[in-house]
Amino acid sequence: MKLLMENWRKYLEEAAVADEGGLGIFVEEHFPDIGHRSRGHFGLGEGLIMTLIDTDELQMLTTDDLYAEDILNIYKNAVKGYIEIGNQPEIKHGSNTPCYSEVEKQTWTVERAAARSGYGPLLYDMALLASKPHSPGLIADRDEVSDSASGIYGQWLRRGSGATGIKIEARKLDNIEDPQTPPKEDDCQVHQHRDPAVNFIFSTPSSDEPFRVLRKRADDMINGVVGDNPYGIKKQELVIGISKEGGALFDALY
Repeated sequence: MKLLMENWRKYLEEAAVADEGGLGIFVEEHFPDIGHRSRGHFGLGEGLIMTLIDTDELQMLTTDDLYAEDILNIYKNAVKGYIEIGNQPEIKHGSNTPCYSEVEKQTWTVERAAARSGYGPLLYDMALLASKPHSPGLIADRDEVSDSASGIYGQWLRRGSGATGIKIEARKLDNIEDPQTPPKEDDCQVHQHRDPAVNFIFSTPSSDEPFRVLRKRADDMINGVVGDNPYGIKKQELVIGISKEGGALFDALY
């Protein structure tokens, strides 16, 4: 794992200037108020669906003599992680559960997430960077948190940094059913008998450039595959295939 993280940091340092293949993030935006809707399931009010992909694997769609089963396996093998982040509708529409929400920026939560072994910490770092323009921070799902997700939040809290080296800032949530501090802005539903880290809101002052680099890498690869595959695969078909495999990864792991 340590070697993976070190290689990842090296990859991020080189990605902005090099043209080699690697990881990318395909992003679906879900902002109904401005006409952006995701294709599949999305249980939050507005937010992002992010799929971490191996662009080298995806490029294999441009090779000849693939059978239908081969194409499906390429989609499956290309997807390394999947995460949904966004605001809880009850927070957006005004309730007594602020969870540090602001007037123009509602706190975002992680609703569903899954990753192949070793990719979870990277995926969560990118989700935190992606949430920066939209939210004062990111919190764990208020209903249920997996052990693997709890471990990532614990690392964020105790190390003060993410797997990719981004800086992490944490603010504690106050139990809305038994508040311990006068300000109401930190009041939130909290998890009992879990790692305390799941009851913090996390943010980062670090640049979101690593996320933007990986998003562009995925978009460029998708456009390249669409223009150069011998099977007539259109962009909509390709992105639907990626999205379906992301959701399938979650279903398989949870």
